[in-house]
Amino acid sequence: MRRIVLAISLVLPLIATPVSGQAAPTSHEQAAREFLTAIGIEKILQEISSALANNLIRSNPPLAAHRDVILAWTTKYVTWEAAAPELVKSYTKAFSEPELREITAFYGTPTGRKMAAELPRLMENAAAEGGRLAGTHIADLERMLQERAKSLQPATPTTPTPPAQNP
Repeated sequence: MRRIVLAISLVLPLIATPVSGQAAPTSHEQAAREFLTAIGIEKILQEISSALANNLIRSNPPLAAHRDVILAWTTKYVTWEAAAPELVKSYTKAFSEPELREITAFYGTPTGRKMAAELPRLMENAAAEGGRLAGTHIADLERMLQERAKSLQPATPTTPTPPAQNP
């Protein structure tokens, strides 16, 4: 679930990006597209559409009556075609063409396919464990934040008492 939420936050800005007249993809861009296809990006985007609808409804329950409209909207706009230009750009910046081809080859193996299938669950478990660990030490965080707040407060000046006047 955390993977889907993270993916939503990464993909939503991309669907707003206008697609201009594009030249034929370079071999590097084609390698990125092949990688994204190998990991099943179209299915991931469909999952994102459903998760987005669920999150919108969860944050605004009256929208539940309009779930079909929300799903139609996400299905129309959260698509591979809309996200592809920015996703390809991100992957070509992060990986060289030979690296993308190696990664794609790995995802074509039985182990790579298993990795692709298991990774979301593993990442969700890791996020849950991180949250659990953080939760067990929340009192320490609160104490540390209070100490920091105290150290940032300006020292209160002491006002000298005026001397007593003799009549």
